[in-house]
Amino acid sequence: FLPDGVDITVKVEIDPDAGMVTVDLRDNPDCIDAGLNLTEACASANAIQGVFENLEPDLPANAGSFRRVNVLLRENCVVGIPRFPHCCSLATTSIADVVVNLTQSAFTQLGDGYGMSQGNLCFAAGMGVIFGTDWRRGGVDYINQVYVMGGGGPAQPANDGMIYLLTPGGAGLLHRDSIEFDEQRFPVFVRSQRLVPDSGGAGRQRGGPATEVVFGPRHDPMTVSIMGGGTINPPQGVLGGRDANHAYHGHIKLDGSEEFQPNGVMLTLSAGEFVRSIDNGGSGYGDPLSRKPEAVLEDVVEKFVTRETAEELYGVVLSGSADDGSLAIDADATQTRRGAIAAE
Repeated sequence: FLPDGVDITVKVEIDPDAGMVTVDLRDNPDCIDAGLNLTEACASANAIQGVFENLEPDLPANAGSFRRVNVLLRENCVVGIPRFPHCCSLATTSIADVVVNLTQSAFTQLGDGYGMSQGNLCFAAGMGVIFGTDWRRGGVDYINQVYVMGGGGPAQPANDGMIYLLTPGGAGLLHRDSIEFDEQRFPVFVRSQRLVPDSGGAGRQRGGPATEVVFGPRHDPMTVSIMGGGTINPPQGVLGGRDANHAYHGHIKLDGSEEFQPNGVMLTLSAGEFVRSIDNGGSGYGDPLSRKPEAVLEDVVEKFVTRETAEELYGVVLSGSADDGSLAIDADATQTRRGAIAAE
């Protein structure tokens, strides 16, 4: 469904004299024939969240503060006040995350030092619903939504994106499942989970890395819902920062071959088959060439960034090896490399 996607527009107006921020969501398409439409409550909360994430943390999150944000909605709109027969079964994610991202990143138009970039947009299979029958319990049915993905957080003027965001609407407050508990409760086998190098958008402040998880059934077939997102339009960088990686879902078959899976599918796996789920990292904030070389070196040591990307995007040339602890910044080569990139 929605082969051409949905264009979402967010307009933010700040009136410092009146102490008001207005977020206008009215210039958006009518409701669509899918459950992605936002409820009035979700649309309002998403806009308010995007505003408050850019304000000082000592402001109380109460009704008085919320009244200083005016959210403009219209009826029968994909981002608020839906009308029958349109449904809102996915109103807390997908388009909701887009509204949060667009609102928070709009503040970067005030200039460097304001706003933040964008976070993971992918409702990955690692946050999908799994269902089937459990042979350990006499073939009883099971169904549950798992939370074994990560999702990179947005970069800020002075901070890199957090490693675990899940989704912008979750803001890092949701709890990720214990793999051990999930494997005890359900007949699922999580083969691997890892952070993905070079997935966070490059910038003076780097976006948080994406997460890859590979899992499948232990015995009987299992179906996984893949809502996707972030595969075509990943989180966008701001003020010269780079975009994050594209999300990806793949079906790993019994013979080891892998087939790409589009968004919005129900994938049924047999024992020995797996789904590979890669969400988005966060996007970057500011020019990558202005990132401190010491921060890039640390990124390479921590495997958030590969050595190749450190040189190609950040212009930081390294000598030595991470294996024996001799990895170091080649200051002269870095200065030359950054000058060459800036001149391109």
